[in-house]
Amino acid sequence: MARLPELVEVVIIDALPGRLPTSVVCTVDDRPLNRQRWREAVEGLPSVEEPVQLRWAELPTTATWKVKRTELMAQLIAQEAILNCKG
Repeated sequence: MARLPELVEVVIIDALPGRLPTSVVCTVDDRPLNRQRWREAVEGLPSVEEPVQLRWAELPTTATWKVKRTELMAQLIAQEAILNCKG
């Protein structure tokens, strides 16, 4: 996050079946993520899938604003299944 001040949250999900770890990102004011800046920021870090951008309000969180990673993973799997059915 220090490399991209436009980010308000980054969550790494590493348990999606058959995938590299996935970065889930939220930006200030839900602005679109600049993909080129993202690629430059993660250069030299371990490989990850292209980031998934969500609005902060879409993240499943606890009462103390911690991201519920298991629920987020299930949400991502469900979204991918829906996209695959439409394809």
